[in-house]
Amino acid sequence: MNCGVRVALIVITALIIAYMIHAGKYVTTAVFSAFLLVQAFALVRFVESSSRMIGQFIQSIEFSDLSIRFRRGPTGRIFDELRNALDAAVSRFRRASIEREELASHLRGIIQQVGVGLIVYDGHGKVTLFNTVGKQLLGIGSLTRIAEIDQIHPELGNRMRSLKPGDRSLATVYIGDRAQHVALKASEFRRGTEALTLVSLHNISPELNEKELEAWHNLIRVLTHEVKNSLTPIQSLSKSIEDILFKDGAEPLSSPEVAEALRIIQKRSEGLQQFVDAYRSLTHLPRPNYQQCVVSELFRRVKTLVAPQIDAAGIKFSMNVDPPDMAITADAQMIEQALINLTVNAIEAVTETEQPEIHLAAEVDGKARVILRVIDNGRGIMGGSLEKIFIPFYSTKKSGSGIGLSLSRQIARLHGGDLTAQSAANDVTVFTITL
Repeated sequence: MNCGVRVALIVITALIIAYMIHAGKYVTTAVFSAFLLVQAFALVRFVESSSRMIGQFIQSIEFSDLSIRFRRGPTGRIFDELRNALDAAVSRFRRASIEREELASHLRGIIQQVGVGLIVYDGHGKVTLFNTVGKQLLGIGSLTRIAEIDQIHPELGNRMRSLKPGDRSLATVYIGDRAQHVALKASEFRRGTEALTLVSLHNISPELNEKELEAWHNLIRVLTHEVKNSLTPIQSLSKSIEDILFKDGAEPLSSPEVAEALRIIQKRSEGLQQFVDAYRSLTHLPRPNYQQCVVSELFRRVKTLVAPQIDAAGIKFSMNVDPPDMAITADAQMIEQALINLTVNAIEAVTETEQPEIHLAAEVDGKARVILRVIDNGRGIMGGSLEKIFIPFYSTKKSGSGIGLSLSRQIARLHGGDLTAQSAANDVTVFTITL
């Protein structure tokens, strides 16, 4: 029986009671009064039960408790219809909630795996999102407040705070001895009434390194082409003149000074030719011939090759490979050449050290990358020079060609890695090959 019928019965009963009282039929009045009380009680019970179920439904939505079922309570068609309607509504909310959670989980997975670092923080600097790529890029395991970045990467923290929505910027991040160039972009969005800032972090070091290397290669090709074109006729002409002057082994047709000058021209031309050929090697590195290489054997071969220099200089030479049976997939000859270049540089760096030491070390870092290090306790490298030592032609040595370190870095990069340096004046110098 629905609420309208119940109210109608109560009204009709009340009218009958009024009529019976007016007619003086008190016994009948008492009977209908009892009937009225029963109807009123039933109406109150109906309203309370309905209100209770609706209240439970509202609370379940408010507190996201979608496990509720409306199967108990008063019986009757009206209550059954109400329970079925409420159960159906809860079921729809439950399906919508599951779909939203699945979508949110999917988006969280995408955010964690996207190839760009993401940091989201509110107006108070509280970090609400910091994805996996961002953690790897900055070398930070967790981040609760944006100000914490200042303790590890001050430059990055300053740049991030100065960014406005839509702004872009660049910053350099140092992870150990490795410098990474990071492109920043800020945007703003709202979550309800709360304003949030999203900063994307993109490691552009590989692109910069590739462009830098390409620029140097193009420059070297131009230089070698032009110098070679100029040297060829000089060499040919000087040789022809010398042949004329010393024709058939006879005495020179001119003064000895002229002949000597021509010989010097030819000798210098040949020297310049060798110089150009050496620089051309920077632009003609072959592709690595990958094979399994045992690192300890690589180290032993390097030691054997530089042993005469080490013994002559009284250098304490040591090696450590962890684990001892470590093997890498690489071009053994190219990696060996890079290690030789670095070791020879280390030998020259410790010539003025009282107790010279050189150490070769190999290990696997936390990201499963192979790390090869050449460490010496020589004179070190000044800060200004440290930034330039990998530039082709640049050398801190009087007799250096400026090729060795640049060539070694190219070898590392051809293997998908890099070569970095960490040093200071009169301090330990560490060259690190990451593969």
